[in-house]
Amino acid sequence: MDRIVLKCMLNQVNDNKEEAAKRFLQFLQKDQHHLMKTISYPAEAFTSISWCENKLEMLKGPFNFMLYNKENENELIGLCGAYGNIERERKVVELGYLLAEGFEGKGIVTSTLKFVISKLFSELDALEKLEICSFETNMKSINVAKRLQFKWNENHDKSKKPCEFKGELIHLVVYELTRENFVINQDFYNCSKQSK
Repeated sequence: MDRIVLKCMLNQVNDNKEEAAKRFLQFLQKDQHHLMKTISYPAEAFTSISWCENKLEMLKGPFNFMLYNKENENELIGLCGAYGNIERERKVVELGYLLAEGFEGKGIVTSTLKFVISKLFSELDALEKLEICSFETNMKSINVAKRLQFKWNENHDKSKKPCEFKGELIHLVVYELTRENFVINQDFYNCSKQSK
């Protein structure tokens, strides 16, 4: 975890949306081939600064983070957190993440999400459950959910109908962490990560 710096997306976008979008576009372009395996962004996402500005505006929130390479704080290496501006009375929140291929397998997403999970449950009293949704073929994402002690919900509405991805029908799988399970395992999620 010494390799990254977390910066709150809300602050990054509000302080300088154009610069944040430029870094996001560079990240998408650099890792386009890798990212296209697991996300369904349109082709324009990899060429349009305005698309990136709009996407960041939609994703920004106090529980979503831009991950930067500690050795080069101008190099965006991923996004991680609870997307969007989460209302205080929200009962269910979905987590998401994107990470540059060269930084995978180092515990970055797992460690960052532990911080986000702790922050969400401690700041949102109404929150009952967190979800991680993934294509059934994305074993790296599924393994993140399992490492974080999320449980598979095979009966979730999102799992019932396949969605189209790259011309194929693929099912989503939904993993959940309830507040009750978070409280029981709270020591597992505590970490001292700080964000800017």
